[in-house]
Amino acid sequence: MRAAGSLLVACACATATQPEPLHNVAVSKTPLVAIENVPPLAIEKVAGAKHDCRLSSVVRRHFAGREVIACGPLAYDAGKPAIAGARECIEKALADGQPFLFEAQIQGIDSEVAGGLVGVVEQDGLATYELMFDSDPCGGSCPERGLTTISRCARVTRDVSNPEACAVNVMHCFRCGAPRIVEQCRFGG
Repeated sequence: MRAAGSLLVACACATATQPEPLHNVAVSKTPLVAIENVPPLAIEKVAGAKHDCRLSSVVRRHFAGREVIACGPLAYDAGKPAIAGARECIEKALADGQPFLFEAQIQGIDSEVAGGLVGVVEQDGLATYELMFDSDPCGGSCPERGLTTISRCARVTRDVSNPEACAVNVMHCFRCGAPRIVEQCRFGG
């Protein structure tokens, strides 16, 4: 009996660290807007680049004609209330199966960095994509002069492993499972 009780306690502890499921609370009353009309991130064009590969430009071209709930954009110095609002917007959209767009600048060391998530309605329901941008991923010497990557997620889950990081960067609140690159845009020189 004592061994069975210990096993039960061990199993209960192991499941306590699992992320909470996203529950559908109600159909969103937030109006959908054309993705082209969502305010973009404030990232300057790269002088002399062959292509406009800023995150907002690539996302609006790739998903042109789609309607979404705007859950951003956030500047890299956004305050905790704005970060919490964006996180809640994404959580609600995911739980309700509603299309959404979230873009945020991230404090970079030697380049401009941004990331995001987008959910769009496709044939089989809500499809989610992870967005990544780095104006110079080589640390000052990229001949490609930076790029944006759009990856389709097999699933998006809440990441509860680091609540402190999630409180200051929404990208640390969610995990893109089994990402598959669907587009890469390189600035070129």
